[in-house]
Amino acid sequence: MSEINTLEDELEIRFRKFSEHPDIVWLAYSHKIVSSKMVQSHSYRNCNGVALLNSEMVGLSHYDLNNEYPETYLREMIKELKEQTTGDISAVLIGGDRHHLEWNRRVLKDHEIPIIGEYCDRWMDEGVLSKNHVVGDKHVIVVPKTQEVLMYSDPVGYKILTP
Repeated sequence: MSEINTLEDELEIRFRKFSEHPDIVWLAYSHKIVSSKMVQSHSYRNCNGVALLNSEMVGLSHYDLNNEYPETYLREMIKELKEQTTGDISAVLIGGDRHHLEWNRRVLKDHEIPIIGEYCDRWMDEGVLSKNHVVGDKHVIVVPKTQEVLMYSDPVGYKILTP
């Protein structure tokens, strides 16, 4: 077995272990959360998510532009995280809509929050679904203890989105 397959297998095992953990918090579509526990959400297709990381807590969002705008949900999530923690905040962007992802990026820049990782499969870009572009349902887990954002998407497999 190659070293790459071993690393992918280890990541899959960790992802599955975290996703089945009894204390993990599930975040539904069209919501946001700030928590000291692990958080997961799935079915990010044309939706976008922002994971906020802090040494004490994390935040995660799951929206598309039909339900809420980043100026509202991201500002609320940032405010809540800052009220409940001290220290620096960083962010990871997850998306299927490049326009929405860029909007999230601008809001984070306005709040001087550095983006340390991102993934966007451009699900919403014109013609992407009719071409053989790699898109898929994204399942995201945010782990406060290790400050990691893990993702699984069928076409690309398991990924760590944080450095």
